Amino acid sequence: MPKLIKLLTHSMQQLHAQIWASREQLTQQDPEALHHLRVSLRQLRSLLHPLRNHLKEAEELDQFVKKNMVLTNPIRDREVLIIELKQCLMQDLAQVYQQELDADRMLVIQQLELDAITQRLIALPRHWQHSLSKHAVHDLEKHIDQQWRKQNQKLHKLIEQKIPDKHHLRVLIKQLRYSSETYKTILTKRAKQEQTQLKSLQELLGTWHDYFVWLTYAKQHKELASLISPWQEKLEYWEQQSDRALESLKLAF
Repeated sequence: MPKLIKLLTHSMQQLHAQIWASREQLTQQDPEALHHLRVSLRQLRSLLHPLRNHLKEAEELDQFVKKNMVLTNPIRDREVLIIELKQCLMQDLAQVYQQELDADRMLVIQQLELDAITQRLIALPRHWQHSLSKHAVHDLEKHIDQQWRKQNQKLHKLIEQKIPDKHHLRVLIKQLRYSSETYKTILTKRAKQEQTQLKSLQELLGTWHDYFVWLTYAKQHKELASLISPWQEKLEYWEQQSDRALESLKLAF
């Protein structure tokens, strides 16, 4: 069995188990369940991304997963905001937000189509076993490597800009990091070497992005007005930290 097919089969089985476990956690109202589910769905999209031009079933599943991910975005944003409010010792407000979130989370969970995702996931290996010849598998391996290199070149060009767009940068780094982790056994050694830096920079930009989102939210909600000034300071701090990390990544390139 080709190395790529082994990788795809193993990854699909692992992701199926992760999504199923998250589904069970959601029914038990585990506070980390949604975060775990989102990580698994993001890993699945990373796996599916280079397959889309070779298998229509992969393209269909990718779009299906994307639709479910979008449903969870506002819920996750508020989960992280509530954690921040507790750290700011605003327990009463955090409790009010938590009650609102619990109701909204249940509505979103009811809309998630996780059974359909897992069923399509289980079916995928049959499709590629029937559709991918040895020649097609070889072409797909080349495509995965070329796609990773193109993403890397995009990142390189972006960080070379005088004032790079941090929102675009954060998304691109996240995509590149998950792609590197997913296909590390068939990518160049360089992909593995960059993973640590990409993960670190993603975390810094993620923290910066949180404060950016919270500031926007606070300017629209009077009860958060007292946090605008300290959040602005933290936004600037994390922006400086991410800028330093970007300089280190430039040197690595």
